[in-house]
Amino acid sequence: MSDIEHRPQAFAASDIIGEFPCTQTQMRCWFLDRLNPGNPALNVAVRWEIRGSFRTESIEEAFRQIIERHEILRTRFVETDGQPMQQVVRGVEFRMPVIDLRHVPEDQREARIQSISRETAAAPLDLGQPGLFRVTLLMVENRRGFILITAHQSCFDGWSIRVLGREVGELAAAIDAKRAPHLPELALQYGDFALW
Repeated sequence: MSDIEHRPQAFAASDIIGEFPCTQTQMRCWFLDRLNPGNPALNVAVRWEIRGSFRTESIEEAFRQIIERHEILRTRFVETDGQPMQQVVRGVEFRMPVIDLRHVPEDQREARIQSISRETAAAPLDLGQPGLFRVTLLMVENRRGFILITAHQSCFDGWSIRVLGREVGELAAAIDAKRAPHLPELALQYGDFALW
């Protein structure tokens, strides 16, 4: 049995809050996915090592707030009149699985980290389901872990990684300190860029 669990989520028409044309990059991803559905070559995988004192609940809530903040992380892709379109939904379920490797013998731990990292990176993403973004936390020591992020190229790129890192850090710190995060309101969402 896999350490990772995925379930499709159903959405009603009232859950859809916006529909936009696809960018050229998204259209390329759409057509490549049609040729090979769930193609893991279209996944972007990131692994961050974290050290020190951290709360898994704060990290999970930080990612939940980022998904609320960025519409592209609540987007799915559908075909309308023969054309791919991106649809933004009001909300998606998000859960960050935590895999505890502290009991794994130290000489076997690195191989287990690599194995789980490969598994999460290769797990398919369904373009028809919003939330083309997964996060898993590996606990390897009491004050050391790895955050594994897998996202689809249709909603995530190299620039996104920097933005995500900055926002996760600020949101988790704000949650722990019980204060408002120091993040500016977003002037534009990805759908606005696609329309432009």
